[in-house]
Amino acid sequence: MMKKIRILSLLLLFFLFPATLLPAASFDRLEKATGPRDAVLIADPSGNIIFSRNADKPMIPASTLKVLTALVARHYLKPDFRFVTEFYTDDAGNLKIKGYGDPLLISEHIPDIARAVAGKIDQYNDLVIDVSYFGDVVIPGVTASLNPYDAPNSAFAVNFNTVTFKRKNGTYVSAEPQTPLLPFVMDRVRKSGLRKERIVLSAENDESVLYAGHLFRHFLSEAGVRSGGGLRTGTVRSDDQLIHRHVSPY
Repeated sequence: MMKKIRILSLLLLFFLFPATLLPAASFDRLEKATGPRDAVLIADPSGNIIFSRNADKPMIPASTLKVLTALVARHYLKPDFRFVTEFYTDDAGNLKIKGYGDPLLISEHIPDIARAVAGKIDQYNDLVIDVSYFGDVVIPGVTASLNPYDAPNSAFAVNFNTVTFKRKNGTYVSAEPQTPLLPFVMDRVRKSGLRKERIVLSAENDESVLYAGHLFRHFLSEAGVRSGGGLRTGTVRSDDQLIHRHVSPY
């Protein structure tokens, strides 16, 4: 682990400073720090390769993909981009939530969103979740593990599609004070047989999407918005009325 930290620290120098300003010793240190299971490729803004080690050797990229993903997102979305989540009502009195992929739709902010919606309506029939913005998302390599990075992606997801719980005095409770442990996931929690864990919600039978809807319905109820119907997936229509547009603070 310390070796990886040294390599990352050296690479950070190349991100922060032009290669022409760095002493040759920096390249020597990087050369010595990288081994047969490491791969490094550094190029200047013109595309000229100034350092290379095992650049053509196939390896498992693991979490380094996050760096590339962040750089691509910043390039195409621009630094001032913000994710949104929209709330609509229809002629049948239903409340519809349309997701646009906000990755940080978390319990710390949902109560504020619910209060904003409560300022527009005081009741609704069905809660309808619209995840059509992304379509089907298939990611190679995703498994059924309990690791948060294996959680399914969706245009509408809360708390990274995970639920954290623990046992207290023989009873399952939420391990996060800001997140209630909802009846919708209790069967999954009990079947886990674990005393304390973060379980990953599945895309099967829309479990993760429906959980997000249940969590919003909980906080809407706490904000004073009554529901007389059920919870289901659906789509926003052109004649539905937009009543609130949440803009992510991140």
